[in-house]
Parts: sequence; structure tokens; C-alpha cells
Amino acid sequence: LVRYGDPYLQGVAASVLAYCDSPEEVQWLAACATAPAVLMCLSPNAYTSQAATRMLYNISRAGDTARRAIRQAGGVQSLLKVVSTDRAEYGYCRDRAAATLAV
Repeated sequence: LVRYGDPYLQGVAASVLAYCDSPEEVQWLAACATAPAVLMCLSPNAYTSQAATRMLYNISRAGDTARRAIRQAGGVQSLLKVVSTDRAEYGYCRDRAAATLAV
């Protein structure tokens, strides 16, 4: 669903995957879901974009390899777009985007 679902289903999948936080789960996410999550951050669907931002935050905690994968997939530009949105529209996900960029 993360790769091929409609925007809402992508958001649902990313929302569920954002709860993966064991080291093994996060490594798996880093390997399989980084590129789709970066693209989903740019989605015009706020739910999808916010869920992808939360998922990238978790992925970034997996270490240098995961953070490099986020950068190589274009994550810096996507996360900067999230950070530049209005707080009222994006809420705490802006903070997650900023934290991901800071790591």
C-alpha cells in the first residue's frame, strides 16, 4: 500500500508503519520504505504527508545508513517543504520533520 495505494491508503499504511520502532523493524523500514516515504511527504494529501513524515522520523533513528538513504532519496528537500508549511496546517509533524533533518 505504501508504494501503490491511493493517497489515503498510503497514509494509512505509513501511519501503521510509523509505529514500528524496534531496531529490527526500523532497519527493515529503512531498506524498504524510505523512497516511498520521501515521495509521500510531497503528497497534497495532508494525512499522507504527515504519516510519511512520522515514518521518516523513525527511519532516521536507525543510524547513519538509514539517514544516508533518506538523503539519497531526496528526503532533505521533502522534509524542508514540510518544515516550511504553516504550523496550524501541519502541527507536530513539522517538529518531526525538523528533528529528522537535525539528526
